[in-house]
Amino acid sequence: MKISPLFLLGCSLLGGCHTVHRLAMPVPAVPCAEVSVGKERVPEGILAVEKNSSADLIGKVELDLTLLADVAFENSPETRRMWFLAQAAMAQKKRLGAAFYPSVSVDSSLGRQRLDNPLQSDSSADRVTVEIVPSLRLHYTLYTFGADRAIAAAAGHALSAANFQYNRSLQTLLFQVQSKYFALNSTLAARDARESNLHDATEVCRMAKARLEAGLGDRQTFLQAKASRLRARCQLEEAKAAIEVARAALAEVVGVRVSRDFRVLRSQLPEKIELLDWDVEQSVVTALALRQDLLAFHAQFQAMEQMERAVMRGFYPKIGIAFEGGRSHFHGRGSGETFSLSASVSWDLFSGFDRCHRLLEQRAQGKVAFENMRAAGLRAAGEVWSQYFTYRSSFQRLRAARALIVASEEAFSAMEAAYRSGLSSFIDLLNAQNVLAASREGLVAAENSFSTSLVALAHATGSMEQVCP
Repeated sequence: MKISPLFLLGCSLLGGCHTVHRLAMPVPAVPCAEVSVGKERVPEGILAVEKNSSADLIGKVELDLTLLADVAFENSPETRRMWFLAQAAMAQKKRLGAAFYPSVSVDSSLGRQRLDNPLQSDSSADRVTVEIVPSLRLHYTLYTFGADRAIAAAAGHALSAANFQYNRSLQTLLFQVQSKYFALNSTLAARDARESNLHDATEVCRMAKARLEAGLGDRQTFLQAKASRLRARCQLEEAKAAIEVARAALAEVVGVRVSRDFRVLRSQLPEKIELLDWDVEQSVVTALALRQDLLAFHAQFQAMEQMERAVMRGFYPKIGIAFEGGRSHFHGRGSGETFSLSASVSWDLFSGFDRCHRLLEQRAQGKVAFENMRAAGLRAAGEVWSQYFTYRSSFQRLRAARALIVASEEAFSAMEAAYRSGLSSFIDLLNAQNVLAASREGLVAAENSFSTSLVALAHATGSMEQVCP
């Protein structure tokens, strides 16, 4: 049986400390490029936050959800990028508006010209120096049959799309901050729950050890209790690591570098939570009318329609006027002024079917923009619908989890008392402890699911309000 060298190499890499000897690697036909390590470094201060009132609070106070949102709005790279894209769209709109103004240019030249005249013996006729002072040129396009106006209108719709996208980026950023904040809260609650689990497991292990030393229990029971305590300790350490992972994720979304100074104030769900009785059909209608990303897609579609109109108007001629004036000075022969005023008609009759294909291309892009808008509308309706019923389900799940934790605590207390009095076995006590630990984990997951589903529903409907459960 012949073993492939690649298979042996894979076994070597997966084995870690194992080594495959005498492995003949094939020589590549094309030599690999050498990787050179230069002296380039990331500029210092690239992660520095903006100097503002909210960012200055980092390291001084524990940030709540409102302060986190303020810092994120001012320092998030994504929202800042969308803001600069909106500024670029505004500059483009103003740049295209230059077509409605005349173009003015000023030229000047200074030259020396030599003329040889063999018919005259006078040497002065052989050299003529010409000096031309600055001349003024002015051109103004009077009428383009709406082509320039269509291009300017397309730029206006593109600017509106950029503004809507910026607004949607703020909504998305708020949703991400809330989600990461609730995820951090969930890890903190998971740590507390696992500390309680470790406390219960330690107490059960102590009781099993006491029974073993008194001769009323067996060693197998004590080892099971000890294993349960060690497992609870491992889970607690995992929860502590998850806290720092969630803290780093939250800092990244907010737009600041994670550090020990990035301290977040913990929040808890209130005891009494009422279900938001929304009309899902009306919520879908509201989202389709007001969601900023849908408005951006609609503005992009309108921009494509205006560009198609501009291409169609390109089949018509352009009418303009031109003025040119200047003063010329001939050295030794005086000076004179030149002025001209003319009207121009420019009409490209044939350009190799370039405009025809450009019109077909623009129409296709318009249809693509329409389908993008339609797909975004279907996606938005689906998001509102699914998030609404996810929210309702998470609400019922939270109620059940809260009832389950109460029942599990009562059952564990009763089983612990029965075990102390010898009325129940250790297996019954261990099962009750595991049920209580699972119910604590379930409550943490239910609270996080409820909080996240609520803000996800607000994000799906396009609400700009900061929703807190």
